[in-house]
Amino acid sequence: MVEERERPGPVALGRWLCYYDGNCGFCRGIVRLLSSLDFFGRVTWIPFQSLETPPVGLSWEDLEAAVYLERGPARFYRGFYAFRMLSAGIIPLAPLLPLLWLPGVRFLGEAVYARIARNRCHLIDGSLPETSPETLEDQAERDG
Repeated sequence: MVEERERPGPVALGRWLCYYDGNCGFCRGIVRLLSSLDFFGRVTWIPFQSLETPPVGLSWEDLEAAVYLERGPARFYRGFYAFRMLSAGIIPLAPLLPLLWLPGVRFLGEAVYARIARNRCHLIDGSLPETSPETLEDQAERDG
């Protein structure tokens, strides 16, 4: 279940906190999906905008830039690494684990996550918008 509340006290054993951008429709959709797959309710989903102060060790800029998973006091996983850890804790995602831990996958995962994070507020249909000037010119020529 998606919970929008203040950051709880110390992270309980086996309980994870996931800080995400609650102003981003794409992010909220991903959280709804992952929350529905979290059969044991291991993750507490927290839009960082609901916090009075950032978690110790993080800044508002950190939270604006990426999702963070807290698995213990000040034990944070950012972006791709948060998703990789979530795959270990959300049972239906477990089949992805061998792939996510293959040598070299982290470089691809970091790059894909960075692109999605940069464009997350523009994602509507699940595809990333093209942003190069050439592509914009090509689109303008095609459209009229």
